[in-house]
Amino acid sequence: MKIAVFGAEGWTGRAVLANLQDKHDVRAVVFSPESWDQWNDIDGTWPGEDVHYGDIVEFDFVHAATEDVDAIIHLAVHFPYRSELRLEDNTQSFLVNLKGLWNVLESAHRREIERVVHMGSCSVAHPKGEFFSGETRSAEGSQYGIQKRLQEEMCRQFHDAYGMKTVVLRPDYIGDSRAGLGRNRESLAGSYRDGLVCR
Repeated sequence: MKIAVFGAEGWTGRAVLANLQDKHDVRAVVFSPESWDQWNDIDGTWPGEDVHYGDIVEFDFVHAATEDVDAIIHLAVHFPYRSELRLEDNTQSFLVNLKGLWNVLESAHRREIERVVHMGSCSVAHPKGEFFSGETRSAEGSQYGIQKRLQEEMCRQFHDAYGMKTVVLRPDYIGDSRAGLGRNRESLAGSYRDGLVCR
């Protein structure tokens, strides 16, 4: 199967590539060569040759990256809290997280790609102690939390409108037990966290 992985240069994306590369024909879709290099010290360089560089906010780039693929994994994300801008001035997170996902879903729809996996909300334990289901809404009010919730609604809308099969994964915190690191490069030694998922 040929799979396009959007956000392949990230913490989770690099692990997804490593898991897919021997089983599938993989296309890494990344923002830039510089963003690609951010995890080379942990993961090394990726041996794959099919790498598309560009901005997920641009529909034409996304549509070109989905040509001739059977499935899409969407991991691209912009964290507003990592921006140097005040939250009130940060439009890039909305563009990447919402317009970017719309571009991916719309391209999949136009190309009749039936398999889409999306990395959903990072909250799996509801504050009231309920486990999230497809019907349970997140109680988050942060800019990032709201964007992740809107992404899930967008996936649901594409399913309702076009019958698109989309799997939304909802991990809590993604770490790497082999490297002993969390996604912010912090040591996991001696720590315990509910919902930790090894990438």
